[in-house]
Amino acid sequence: MHDKRNRAATGNGTWSLATCAFLSVWVITSPPALGYGGEPLALSDYLSGALGLVLSCVAIRMQSTLWPRWGICVVGIWLLHAPLIFWTPSAAAYASNTLMGIGLIAFSVVVPREQWRRHPTDQVRPDGWSFNPSSWAQRTPIIALAWINFFLARYLAAYQLDHITWPWDPFFGDGTQRVLDSDISEAFPISDAGLGATAYVIEALIGYMGSTDRWRTAPWTVALFGILVVPVGVVSTVLMILQPVAVGAWCTICLVTAAFMMVMACLALPEVVAMLQYLARRRRVGHSLWSTFWLGGATDSDLPQQPTSDASYPISRFVRDMVAGTTISWPLALSTLIGIWFVAASDILGMTGRVMDAHVIIGAIVIVCSILAMAEVTRIARFINAPAGLVLAVIVWVVEGATIPGQLTTTAAGVGLAVLSLPRGKVQHTYGDWQRWIR
Repeated sequence: MHDKRNRAATGNGTWSLATCAFLSVWVITSPPALGYGGEPLALSDYLSGALGLVLSCVAIRMQSTLWPRWGICVVGIWLLHAPLIFWTPSAAAYASNTLMGIGLIAFSVVVPREQWRRHPTDQVRPDGWSFNPSSWAQRTPIIALAWINFFLARYLAAYQLDHITWPWDPFFGDGTQRVLDSDISEAFPISDAGLGATAYVIEALIGYMGSTDRWRTAPWTVALFGILVVPVGVVSTVLMILQPVAVGAWCTICLVTAAFMMVMACLALPEVVAMLQYLARRRRVGHSLWSTFWLGGATDSDLPQQPTSDASYPISRFVRDMVAGTTISWPLALSTLIGIWFVAASDILGMTGRVMDAHVIIGAIVIVCSILAMAEVTRIARFINAPAGLVLAVIVWVVEGATIPGQLTTTAAGVGLAVLSLPRGKVQHTYGDWQRWIR
């Protein structure tokens, strides 16, 4: 009876595991069919496909056991990285491995929904919250932007892998080529653009994982999602903005992906905060933090809620819920524009040397903090802009390389930035005990 119950709960996942077996056979047969049989990547594909096929068969036979599915997922992650590690000159091999890796990850752990159906309850919103940060409306724009960034990064990786001869840049001429051929990029043992494309794929796939209350049923997925989107996104954005300092050139596609990453981080922050709140609350009532993090838990609240059915969920509300928890106040919008001005001021006003570097570095910090502060849960990040602006207003007078117009405009912008960091701006939602950090 126990075996029958397990099969009844997981039997619907048989088709997805059979798909994994088919994709594994595709990987095995790809080297001779696509013409890269003599490459080191071919041996990797033979072994990876065979392992994926064996694990798929084991998973079909032992559907109540999760380790074969996660083994298939690991094979898929390896397939995403293998063309980069072996620097394959075959564009077909790169495309095939990427698609098969995405498919194995998706059909092994993302598509089967049974493993996420734990701790059923009617509560979908965290205690004290006015919206659900794990809803599909919240996740949709993040997933969409992750896929867009994947396609952009894949194009840049095609140049680094010599699949194309020249990367297109609509505004900075050979700027993209200079960035991709820079000493910083070549210091990576694999294509850094390809590594970014792989990260965007994983971000998108993790976005699909879990139910609409995964902030409590699968905290580890939210933590992994948050790490890939927020800190990794912030660091990569700062590095891309600092390209003039590190490389001496701009890359349009890099800047577009950086802008999308900051939007993704801003939208992902509420779910991360809700997950941390839940873990802290469970810890206070005596539950194991380790167990809750990996297995989730039930709600500690009996607050009545009325989940909205799909039939009564109009598209206009869905669009509004996509940006719930994010408000663009005019002080933050002006602060972002001042940060952009700091980055561009050196070229426009003819400043050079360390003053130029200071403008770009502090401008990058201001842009990142202003955008992060647009998320209501991290509105406090705006206070970092005040010392940043004042420091630059002083630097421009004591360091060589500034012009008179640059000194005057930077001083005015720095003081104005400090003033703009004071107003909190409108907060439209409630966040339980996190509200005190917003005030």
